[in-house]
Amino acid sequence: MDESAIPFWFEDSLLHIGAEATAISGSWMGLDAVLKKREPRAYRHPSLDKKLTRQRLAAEARILSRLQRIDFPSPCLFDVDSEGGWILISRAALSASKTRLMTCAFCLCRRPSPA
Repeated sequence: MDESAIPFWFEDSLLHIGAEATAISGSWMGLDAVLKKREPRAYRHPSLDKKLTRQRLAAEARILSRLQRIDFPSPCLFDVDSEGGWILISRAALSASKTRLMTCAFCLCRRPSPA
């Protein structure tokens, strides 16, 4: 995917290359932003890969929207392109303590419930 195809997007630096997506910092319409790109997986059938990418981007956008509605501190959703496989969100500077707190909360949410 060519980042120049995203209107008003100016790439700054690579933040992270993960298993699910690549995160790139930059600016969008003068605001600090992060572009998350989901790269196509060669080992998946193309139609399945497109379907999974669309579903995951839609879920992420839906979650961010709901968090914003309840005033939970989270990135703002600027733009999403399910066909292009990317999502554009605001970049929030987090202190180390907030990052640890969010990581702990995430780990607690993912823990299986006791039987």
